[in-house]
Amino acid sequence: MVSLRLYARSWGPASIVQALNDHRLIEPPYLRNTCSVKCTTAMKSGKKIFGENWENEFRAVFAGADDGKATDLMRTNENSVDYDVRALSTNLKGFPAGEDAGIFTHCVKYCIENNAPYTMSNVHQLAMSLQNGMVPQHPASPCDVVTPTHLRAEAPDDEDIKSYFVKDGGVETLSPAADKTSYLYGFGAYGSSTDLDAPQK
Repeated sequence: MVSLRLYARSWGPASIVQALNDHRLIEPPYLRNTCSVKCTTAMKSGKKIFGENWENEFRAVFAGADDGKATDLMRTNENSVDYDVRALSTNLKGFPAGEDAGIFTHCVKYCIENNAPYTMSNVHQLAMSLQNGMVPQHPASPCDVVTPTHLRAEAPDDEDIKSYFVKDGGVETLSPAADKTSYLYGFGAYGSSTDLDAPQK
């Protein structure tokens, strides 16, 4: 779904790789060919899960949707894991600046600086408050929300989570084992919602 959204909104491998390498601590740097293979593989998996018409139908929807609608479409059902905006600070080396820094960038900065527990499903409320010069009313932390039973059973415990990260030169990065489950638990998913801010290439 992430790959399809990016491709539908004129993001190709070159643009994706440049954005990741410019704003994330990634060693070695992410390569265009690697990105292309992963995105293509992801969309093939989408067809297997959602049917042969899934790509064409959702590509058109994503292309015409505003940012709010496009973000809502990322969750395939109500039980999908909601993503904590503060987690976007993981391995972040710099925010988009100038014309590339839209309202989503300001929301991410706010959440990090104020430890505000917004998630992708309610960050639009923060955006409206910031744009209208209002004092944001923080929602309950996602940690305080009861997790659906089936997700609670599948979720990794603290020891498992520790094993997801490895240190390389003092920088914590995802281990190979974590990469297999990152699509569910949201590690490093910054690319999934930055098309609000970045130039279309």
